[in-house]
Amino acid sequence: MDDLATAKASFATQAVVFRRANNWIMCWLYLGTFGSFIGFSAAFPLLTRTLFPDVNVLQLAFLGPWSERPPGP
Repeated sequence: MDDLATAKASFATQAVVFRRANNWIMCWLYLGTFGSFIGFSAAFPLLTRTLFPDVNVLQLAFLGPWSERPPGP
């Protein structure tokens, strides 16, 4: 982290990434997956509250983001 002050590049030097197709593909994949995650985790409590008005949604709202979590060790 000590060398961040000396790491400088012009915009023209950094703009090379806009010409790379793989960069655009990764941007769209990230936007789609992260956007879906946010949308699903926000819609789950709303859907639960609409379909089951007698259930306390706050006790179950964590299941939306948790269900999107990839399996791990």
